[in-house]
Amino acid sequence: MFSKNLVLNRADILRENAEAVFAACDAAHGRWAKLLGVRAILHPRLKLQEFLAIYNITQEFITATEKVYIFILI
Repeated sequence: MFSKNLVLNRADILRENAEAVFAACDAAHGRWAKLLGVRAILHPRLKLQEFLAIYNITQEFITATEKVYIFILI
C-alpha cells in the first residue's frame, strides 16, 4: 500500500512539474512576443543584419522551447 501511494505521489509530482515547465515556457513566449511588439516600431529602421539577428534569436528561442514541450510529452 505504501509503495502504491508513493508511485501515485511520484506521478503527481512529475505531472505538476511538467505543468509548471509548460506554464513557464508559455509565459516566456508571451513576454518575448510582448517585447517584440513594443520594439515593432523600430524593426523597419534596423539594418538587415540587425533584424536578422533578432529573427534568428527568436527562432532559436522557439526551437528550444518546443524541445522542452516535446520532452515533457514523452
